[in-house]
Amino acid sequence: MANARRITPIPLSSSLETHNTNTTFSSLLSSPPNPTSSSSFSLIRRKTHLFPLVLLFLFFIFWVLIRTPPIWFSLSNQPQEQHRPILVELSKRKSGVSDNFIAYSSATHSNFFFNDRRGWLLNPVTAARESGLSGGALDCRSVHVGEIRPGGVRGNHRHHNCSETFIIWGAKTLFRVEKNHVIGKDYEEFIVAADEVAVATSPRGTAHALVNMDHKLITYFLGCQDSLLTNGSSTDFQVWKDL
Repeated sequence: MANARRITPIPLSSSLETHNTNTTFSSLLSSPPNPTSSSSFSLIRRKTHLFPLVLLFLFFIFWVLIRTPPIWFSLSNQPQEQHRPILVELSKRKSGVSDNFIAYSSATHSNFFFNDRRGWLLNPVTAARESGLSGGALDCRSVHVGEIRPGGVRGNHRHHNCSETFIIWGAKTLFRVEKNHVIGKDYEEFIVAADEVAVATSPRGTAHALVNMDHKLITYFLGCQDSLLTNGSSTDFQVWKDL
C-alpha cells in the first residue's frame, strides 16, 4: 500500500513577504537613474575634458609672452639718431660725454659698432673717429691685446711720441686719462660696466691707466698706437702713485 505524501502548508504571510522583496529588488534594477545625479556627473565629465584645453591655452599664452619682447624693449631697440650713450664717471660729476671716452651697451648697433646674435665687432680707429673722440690713433702701427685680472692695473704711464686708442670690455673697469683742467686733480675717471664696450683715447703726451675693479671677471682690452715704441725713454712710468 502506497504511503500517502504529507503536504506541509506554506504560510500565506511568508509567501507574500518573499513576493514583495523580489518585486522591490526588480523595481530598483529596472528604475531609471535620478536625472539630477546624472546631469551632475555629465557636468563634471565635461569640465574634466576641458581641463587639458585650458592648460594648452595657458601654455600658448606663456609661450607668446616669452617670445615677444616687451614694448619698452622694442622701442629702445628702434633706430635712432646718432646720440651718444650716457656715461658714468667715478668722480660722480654730472653725466655727460667726454672727448676721450665713450661706452656702448652690448645691444647697441651703429654704422661702426656691428652687433648680431654672434656678438659685437668693430674697428678701433673707425670707432674712435665716428664716436667723435679726439686725440686717438688715426692708424694702428702698433697693436697689443691683453687681459687684466681682478685688481690688476695696466698702463699708468705717459707716451710722449704716440697717441693711443683703446677698446675695453669684459668686466667692470676703470679708465683714467690725464686732464689738467679738472679742478682738484689732474685726471678724469670713467667706469666701463661688465656688459659694455668702451672706446677710449689717450692723446700724445697724456697719461692713462686701466684698472679691473671686478671681483671675478677679467677685463680685456686692445690698444692701437699710431707709432712704434722702440724704447722706454719716451714713456713716463708710475705717473699716479695711488694706483
